[in-house]
Amino acid sequence: MSDLAKIVNSVVCIPHNLEIHRNPSFAGLLMDSGYLQEYGFINTSLIEQALRASPGLILDWVQYSEDKRCSEGWFIRNEERGSWEVGYYDMDNGGYGPVESFSDKFVACAKFVKLEVELTRSQY
Repeated sequence: MSDLAKIVNSVVCIPHNLEIHRNPSFAGLLMDSGYLQEYGFINTSLIEQALRASPGLILDWVQYSEDKRCSEGWFIRNEERGSWEVGYYDMDNGGYGPVESFSDKFVACAKFVKLEVELTRSQY
């Protein structure tokens, strides 16, 4: 496995590792993954490949999204019709911003992961 693949695998496992360890922060796990040094080489296609290899991680990301307690941020959700939505919520500016729909849960989750880690990276 290449170093880049190891970084991507570490990134897609962040919600799972948050649940197991209970103490680390999202930002701390992201920093430990090596993502901050290689983010320019990591795209949604690489993230999607890692998620397809471990499909159970999608539920971890959905749970992470649902458990977030903040006034603004990215979200992913599974709609009753079987579609997946990724969007941005900002309570202080009227609620939901643009929401993008996906028929493929792996593509949707990869998009959410990239948006979420980029938001965190931008704060460091």
